[in-house]
Amino acid sequence: MNSRERLLATLEHQPTDRIPTDFNGTCWTGITASALYHLRQCLGMETPVRTYDVYESLGIVDEAVANELKSDVWQIPTPVPLLNIACLMEQTKKSWKSYALEDGIPVWIPKDFYPERELNGDLCLRDQEDRRFALLKRGTHMFLPLTQGPGAMRMSPQELAEARENRHPLLGCPKDETYLNLLKVGVKMLSQTSDKALVMNVSPSLSFFAGLGRGNAGGWLEWLAGEDGGAGRLLQSWLETWLAELEQILEVTENALDVLVLQDDFSEVVQPEEETLIREKILPCYAAGIRKIREKNGRGKILWQSRGNVTPYIPALLDAGVEALGLVDLSPLRMNPLWIKKEYGRQLTLWGGCCSAEELQSISEENLLKKLRETVEILQDGGGYIHALSGNILPQTPPENIVTFFSPRGGIN
Repeated sequence: MNSRERLLATLEHQPTDRIPTDFNGTCWTGITASALYHLRQCLGMETPVRTYDVYESLGIVDEAVANELKSDVWQIPTPVPLLNIACLMEQTKKSWKSYALEDGIPVWIPKDFYPERELNGDLCLRDQEDRRFALLKRGTHMFLPLTQGPGAMRMSPQELAEARENRHPLLGCPKDETYLNLLKVGVKMLSQTSDKALVMNVSPSLSFFAGLGRGNAGGWLEWLAGEDGGAGRLLQSWLETWLAELEQILEVTENALDVLVLQDDFSEVVQPEEETLIREKILPCYAAGIRKIREKNGRGKILWQSRGNVTPYIPALLDAGVEALGLVDLSPLRMNPLWIKKEYGRQLTLWGGCCSAEELQSISEENLLKKLRETVEILQDGGGYIHALSGNILPQTPPENIVTFFSPRGGIN
């Protein structure tokens, strides 16, 4: 079987020649640039690393590394604020410049990335209007947004439309003509030349819960629960915007995407009444998007990824048409992959679930092998399991652990 056949068969719970693997197939199963630098050293490859998603500090994985770790998927890139995605098609110094990460690792970054060093050593990003919108604190590797989301700010649909028209980077990246043309060419080429399954994040630029509620998720939930109708109008406006963008993406990719990813972050949802709001207000928005996908790409599979405890929403996700569940958060108080496998394993494919990024950073190789052999045996029983790390590989992760995680020695055969 080739990679695409292997992954699609797994999503149908059909027999395969081995367990399919995902290394860097989604923006939550990727690898930080520092970790990729050390991994390339470990594999005896040249060490220059490019990072396009400078906000998450994620490295761009080339085909050589993906093949070395036997990854069966290929991630279709999406835009990030303030950076020209065309640089991904141009690998020369015309579009890239050398840069040192906070831990000293040398990388290449897009030429239009200009962080500003503040007096306390933090790095700040400003938009075209010189507004501070993201901050990387000393000793960390990710830029965090500085302002609240539209729902947390109780924006009106008109204010939201104006912010998008002004291309405020905190609202994400509209899928403009330049990107859509690059997407059409790139996906067509990959579908003809690669046997890997093509995976793309088609979520809205701001997720319906964590994005719109960023910075004050409780306030956003309180507004959603209110009776003045303002939150509902904002939600509907954002849904219409997403469905229009989604239709454009599905038109230009021409039924070539194998897996379409939807993401949100429910880690701040802790009360039963909040879970009810998510089921009644937020998940129907994603269900509408899945219906749109089904209209345009009947063969594509839906992967749901979420931080936080997604267990209460699994029945609703299944009803909406989700076929795979990305297990990102393995905190014992949040997600229990073995229980999910037992209860829903015949209906859902589990995408990851045997090890978190935090654990991979500190576990010994001996204990990692033991954990993999025990857990993978359970998760792959009866099919419906894709081997992936739960979370992006962190900067200080030993490269030997990364190799071991994707090795047949860990039960991946």
